[in-house]
Amino acid sequence: MAVCLAHCGCQRDEKGNLVFMHSSPDVPDSAVYFCTKCDYKYNPQFGDPVGQIQSRTPFKKLSSDWKCPICGASKSDFTISR
Repeated sequence: MAVCLAHCGCQRDEKGNLVFMHSSPDVPDSAVYFCTKCDYKYNPQFGDPVGQIQSRTPFKKLSSDWKCPICGASKSDFTISR
């Protein structure tokens, strides 16, 4: 189960999936996020070559249907690494 470590007001949708509210200016574009299913780390410095995401693409700019390149988890299964 995904847990937000940013304490920013993230909430769960009707299916229990975490809906991140990380569009706040408090979260820098350089923030690294990790998959709570497999521990893959999305680092915007590198992007996601498997998903053809260019380097320097912030997590909040990824499309809502983007999936973890390792386990296929949804974007809502990621949380910010602090």
